[in-house]
Amino acid sequence: MLGESTFAKTFIVTILVLALPFLYASLRLRDLDPQQLAPATAEVLNWVDPCQHQTTQNAAVQSELNAELVAHQNTATQDSERRIDREVDLLFAPVEAQVDDYLDWYFTVIGEYERLAALATGKFCRNDGAAT
Repeated sequence: MLGESTFAKTFIVTILVLALPFLYASLRLRDLDPQQLAPATAEVLNWVDPCQHQTTQNAAVQSELNAELVAHQNTATQDSERRIDREVDLLFAPVEAQVDDYLDWYFTVIGEYERLAALATGKFCRNDGAAT
């Protein structure tokens, strides 16, 4: 017979012992609606939440960090604007120095004839004499 050895008897008893709680639980829970557990679950999670009592501290830390972040952003923006202004001034300084010379040349008769000659020959030159 199948259950004659001690190992076989132990195996069958173990399977029955493990199957009975599973069978009992499945019979009890088959009509359970999970939607009924939602409010109770949320309440238990709020009760178990260790950070719930620290909400005021968390809000204070968050507002402090936000203030620091805004201060750093403003500082970075101001530094960037100062650097851009400085670099633009350095870029245009040589050009501004030669504007008067260019205007003096442009509004003269010699400048007009030079432009007409360049237009006629097709050789427009920069100040260094290179054709463009």
